[in-house]
Amino acid sequence: MKDSLSPSEAPLYPSPVGHRRWLRRFFIATLCISSSYGAWQSAPASAKDKEEESDIDYIGLAARLIADNKIDRAQQMLDQVDLEAEDVDLIKFYTLRGMVMLKQGASLQAIENFELALKNGQEDPAIHLYLAQAHFSQKHYRKTIEHLKKAGPVAQQTPAAFGILAQAHWELDQKEEAFTALDGGIKKFPEDNSLLRVKIFYLVELELYQEVVRLSSDYLKSADIGEDEYIAIGEALRRGRQLKKARLILGQAKLRFPDSVKLPVQMAHTYVDEERPILAALLFEEASRKDPKYALEAAELYKEAGRPEVALSLNAQVIDQKDKLKQRLSLLLEAERFEMVTGMAPALSRIGLLSDDNVRYAVAYAFYKLGDFSQAEKELRIIKDPGLFRAATQLRKAMANCRDAGWECY
Repeated sequence: MKDSLSPSEAPLYPSPVGHRRWLRRFFIATLCISSSYGAWQSAPASAKDKEEESDIDYIGLAARLIADNKIDRAQQMLDQVDLEAEDVDLIKFYTLRGMVMLKQGASLQAIENFELALKNGQEDPAIHLYLAQAHFSQKHYRKTIEHLKKAGPVAQQTPAAFGILAQAHWELDQKEEAFTALDGGIKKFPEDNSLLRVKIFYLVELELYQEVVRLSSDYLKSADIGEDEYIAIGEALRRGRQLKKARLILGQAKLRFPDSVKLPVQMAHTYVDEERPILAALLFEEASRKDPKYALEAAELYKEAGRPEVALSLNAQVIDQKDKLKQRLSLLLEAERFEMVTGMAPALSRIGLLSDDNVRYAVAYAFYKLGDFSQAEKELRIIKDPGLFRAATQLRKAMANCRDAGWECY
């Protein structure tokens, strides 16, 4: 075939990018339209225009639009191609249409069009990279591997191709082949850390934590590694219940990125997993000084750790009013500050929280504890949730007993 897909510039996964240069070379013979799309689209449809319109190279326009990432307009151009015309280039048409479908996330249609391009004579092996991506999106892992093999050497020119090959093998429970693909990519692209990162996650899944720590040490030495990479490794170890190792790596990251907000939060999760709420609360509080959205979690953890006063103090920093009042209600109930709970009723009603029957029941309970049975009953009557019916019945029974017992109830 005369034209080439320039596979060295044909990316694969997770989405095809950087088409501009190779598309312009691949379809150079078609890019001879001198007038703009907008000009001919808006011109009056005279007889001469109609005659000229039949000469418009819609495929060439589509190629230019794809190169400029104007995918919807490219599809409009391709929809106007007359497939019955004698001179239509079906190879280019179906190749372009497959790329449009792939860009739009329509993997099955992409596969259909790429196969039609092959059927009509497309010989460039790089098209198999796109078929591999489309099949991978559909979880057709055997087909993914098949097309990567058909792509031959062009499937070894990007780290992403090695990554998708490894993942396809992994999904088929072909662990040895997956690691072979990753190691091949790591050897060929030693400066690219993406494949090493995938390998580390595979090792975590296999619970080979010593190897994870060994590889992580090399991986995290790279100058271009950011806090997100530390977090990813820490999270992988945390999910593998290697909490001490996760904290060690995250602690190193905190020293390297002292202004990070995400790192103390990630470390806090490891302490939560270890059921050490006070240490987790301290880290969430640290994060909340830089980003108030973490005040809610910090307050909840202080509550769990038996520090209600600190929890109430942090609750005052919560930005979302509904979250703030719901948490404050819970804290005050636990601290048995029932007067403050009933005093919150107008604010709860104002922002619509009393429409939550659980919140209304909490207010009713506070009125009951204060001995205001009539107000408690008023709140209980509004509750519709069947799940709270039993609790409301028991509360009514308790109020009836108190009426009979008088002062002895208290």
